[in-house]
Amino acid sequence: DCISGTIAHGAVPRYRDDSNSVGLYTARVRTPCEVLIHDVLVHEGTFSRPPSNSAAYGESVGAEPFPGYSRKRDWLKFPVTVSLLGRGVEAVHTPHAPRYAEMIQFIFDRLDWDSRRFEVYRCCIEYPVLPSTAAITFDLDEHP
Repeated sequence: DCISGTIAHGAVPRYRDDSNSVGLYTARVRTPCEVLIHDVLVHEGTFSRPPSNSAAYGESVGAEPFPGYSRKRDWLKFPVTVSLLGRGVEAVHTPHAPRYAEMIQFIFDRLDWDSRRFEVYRCCIEYPVLPSTAAITFDLDEHP
């Protein structure tokens, strides 16, 4: 099992501008695995709408670095769905990693954050293509 996580303060813009229309969250697949679980925990109110797209992209040799979502030729044309699981650590349970929720709670405890204030979006891909990137996109709101 391999589990990695990132806390991304300001990594994705909050509002639409001339160079950004979507918030893109990616999981790069470089190690063979039976299932990729790509969870995005979003603080309440960050986005006004659920994700607008989810997809997987192959990364062929010599391809420029991701973001591959703009590289239509690398789009892997199999269904990739993203689901809203609910809020908080209670929503992250999965049979693929029995102590996953406990690990997530540990991080929230260390940060002194309330996990119930975070929506959990999940994308699962069985036997993901190597190398590839799974992407979840949110349409950005206009600046108020």
